[in-house]
Amino acid sequence: MGKYYEGRTECPFDPNRAIIFRIGNNKLKKRYWYFRIRRHTGEYYQRSTKETSKAKAMDKARQVYLRMLAAEEKNIVYGDVGFNNLFELFMKDQSWADARRSRVEHVYNKYFSEFYENIEIQEVNHLKWLQYLKWRCTFWDSYTDKEVNRYGAKRRPSKRTIDNERQILIQFLRWCAMSSYIVAVPIIPYKYKSEPSIRGLINFDKTRGFAIEPRTLKAILSKLHNWAFADVKGAAKELGCSVFDVSKTQADKWLDENAEAIRNSFPDKDWRHLQRNKTHRFARKRLYYFVLVSSGSLMRPSTEMTSLRWCDVVLEPSAKQEGLQIPVFNVPTGKKKKKRTAFGTYRCAKHVLRWKSICDDFGFSSDTDFVFPSHDGNQMPAAEMGRTFSLALKEWGLQKHPTGESITLYSIRNSAISSRIRDAKWDLLQVSQAADVSIMQISKAYASEIMKTQKDRYANTFPTDVKHQREEAAEIQALMLETTLKNSR
Repeated sequence: MGKYYEGRTECPFDPNRAIIFRIGNNKLKKRYWYFRIRRHTGEYYQRSTKETSKAKAMDKARQVYLRMLAAEEKNIVYGDVGFNNLFELFMKDQSWADARRSRVEHVYNKYFSEFYENIEIQEVNHLKWLQYLKWRCTFWDSYTDKEVNRYGAKRRPSKRTIDNERQILIQFLRWCAMSSYIVAVPIIPYKYKSEPSIRGLINFDKTRGFAIEPRTLKAILSKLHNWAFADVKGAAKELGCSVFDVSKTQADKWLDENAEAIRNSFPDKDWRHLQRNKTHRFARKRLYYFVLVSSGSLMRPSTEMTSLRWCDVVLEPSAKQEGLQIPVFNVPTGKKKKKRTAFGTYRCAKHVLRWKSICDDFGFSSDTDFVFPSHDGNQMPAAEMGRTFSLALKEWGLQKHPTGESITLYSIRNSAISSRIRDAKWDLLQVSQAADVSIMQISKAYASEIMKTQKDRYANTFPTDVKHQREEAAEIQALMLETTLKNSR
């Protein structure tokens, strides 16, 4: 080695293949030690140890040397395989559904690529994962609340979110092992509560999925309706008809003729209150009917609905109720990529027809058009629909259950399932088939609703003692007249 290098030292663990040295430049602020190891092919692998201590540098060189030997035994080329380069190859090599690919790409672009950058894939282990967790859980700390909301993120990720990112990482590492980039998949811990460095940074509480309390649900639907049809109310009043009967052309004309009066009705006289923008007006109505159709059909508010095209929707006459129609949805992309058929309620048929009429006005009603398209006619990302719903609820102060959990689009579906059990008295098999959920999952998730439909079974401890029942009933009626405890009837 030339005079540019100094401190050349052969490594005692293999002096014929490994050395450490420093670059002979006294102007450098930190004079790190480097290692150079000869591969069995004769090529050299050289890196900085990022250590100024010779003893620590020697130890790092030994660790790399041992990993290289292990890789050579498996005929794996060690080094020069950065995380980001391999992850992009991994994504190209997969045949995921659109929703899965979108999720993986989001995690990679937003988090993995920034944290792991192009570190050697062999350096990804449980310690690096714990470092990632701490970085990930504090990622949004420097952002304002407005920025966090705009990205649809949470300052403190839920356990479910972190589990999902861990699963993506493990899937990638398995691909690396199968492709001979690493010898074995490292252990990636999942018991986060025991790690002091991230204690309190992950939300372990159930954050969504509960059925909405009836009064809150009614308020949400009312707000959504007023929000969706704010641009046609004036025209409907002037024409003396329902907001559902006002065409886009009639609404446009009324908005143009009354623009100044509408603007002046707001304290800041901001023209944006007019909401004449075609994209915004369509998006509001789309979300309103997305909620109604999900509730009426028990379809998941995900790709099950965003993948629907008008050719997948059929109205069939009821065999039992004359004049009524049953919406049939041939879902092309259900859970786990399975196709399925969903049936809407009689009332859902009315929502479907009204929404089809609106789509006619906005130019999205051909058989090949998506039922709930984006503004440019492409498939609408379900996550964006959910984000808009959550932001609207937050603006109206309706974003939380009384117990603190977030209300989401899935809460709408869960409320509809609860209603089928509680009010329509559907049995478990009927609910399971309609919602495309296993009977076991239904019985576990909606146990309280099932119990409410059979409350007498839990209340009656004297089924054969008629006299006792009458005495109890008379006393209870007398007490109810004296107290203010709420009766459900």
